[in-house]
Amino acid sequence: MASLRTMVGEEKERKVQEEFSDFLPINENKQAICNRLAYALMATRSFHNLAYLEYDPKTETVKAVFNSGYVKTANVCMDSGVAMIRDIIQQIV
Repeated sequence: MASLRTMVGEEKERKVQEEFSDFLPINENKQAICNRLAYALMATRSFHNLAYLEYDPKTETVKAVFNSGYVKTANVCMDSGVAMIRDIIQQIV
């Protein structure tokens, strides 16, 4: 009985993914998110000296590297794209 429920659940999930596949990325490109966030942060007074944000998929961390050489690290383990943005901003401020 449990396997039947699993099969039904998987079928429903597959249909939802097919229906919304044009709208929802299944695998977010976290480095691309970091690149875009870095440009937004560089436009602010607080982060005008930010050089770049580097995502490390092995450690699930983001390094904020500043022009001065200073580096701050944000833990983004298990984060979605939006949660990652929130965590980066909270942890590097």
